[in-house]
Parts: sequence; C-alpha cells; structure tokens
Amino acid sequence: MGLFRLIKVEGDSMARMLPDGSFALFRAARRVRPGQTVLVQHPRFGRIVKQVTSCTDDGIGLRGLNMKSTSAEDLGRVPLKAVEGVLLWSLKPRQKLGAG
Repeated sequence: MGLFRLIKVEGDSMARMLPDGSFALFRAARRVRPGQTVLVQHPRFGRIVKQVTSCTDDGIGLRGLNMKSTSAEDLGRVPLKAVEGVLLWSLKPRQKLGAG
C-alpha cells in the first residue's frame, strides 16, 4: 500500500462511525493503538474496516461497532502486518430527508 488509501465503506459493521457509503481515508502506520479504526487485509474476511481492541506480540484484536458485525471471536487476532492503514479522515453520506 502507498502512504494513503481512500475507500468507500460497504456494509454496516462500523455503522455510527462509518455508515455504509461513507468514504474513508487511511494512512499507512507501523504501529496501532486500541481504539483506532484500521483497514485490514484479513486472512478469512478479506479487506475490512474495524476498531482495534488490543495490541500484543501475537497480533491485534478487532471488533465492529454494530451488534450485527462479525464477532471479535470470529475475527480472531490478526498480525500487525495485515494492517493497511489507520483512519485519518471520513465523509459520511448525506442522509435522505423524509417526505412531509
């Protein structure tokens, strides 16, 4: 990955922070901290956006922010080298105005 990567978020696993259709800009990072939102190339689920829950020598723990997201247990621990970037900026889609 280059220094930056811009993606369009698909799905609701990070709903309140990054709803479906959001644009998110990630920057390359050598270190991550719990609470940061990261773009990860997951060995089982492909490219995903999740929040870091823990960092240890055996990898990082991840979670989604939506109760319907894949569980932290199913995500398992991911090696730090799988992190493609840390969230730098995001733009949420415009909400549709209701009729009436």
